[in-house]
Amino acid sequence: WARHMAQFALMLFSLEVFMLSPFLRRDLRRHSIPGHACLSLLLLLLAFLLCLPLSAFLAAAFLHLVLFITFLCPYFLTKIQKFKIQINGPWDEAKPSLS
Repeated sequence: WARHMAQFALMLFSLEVFMLSPFLRRDLRRHSIPGHACLSLLLLLLAFLLCLPLSAFLAAAFLHLVLFITFLCPYFLTKIQKFKIQINGPWDEAKPSLS
């Protein structure tokens, strides 16, 4: 009986987190940008602290991966933007020429 209740609780919690959390975050972002940033940092810290008992290496790798994706990837993408080349081909939209 207890095992079934634990499974039900886990499924209910998962549904709440993955179905209702986006609505909460969208409304929070609409009303308070600093509140949304604080919630994001709190969730990151919670995930890090939950990974820490499993493995310090795993927790550190998780933190480094999140920081890399959040800060370094956008930085690199903006830096390589100047090397972008315009390639024209048959897949482009038609551009009418008025002559």
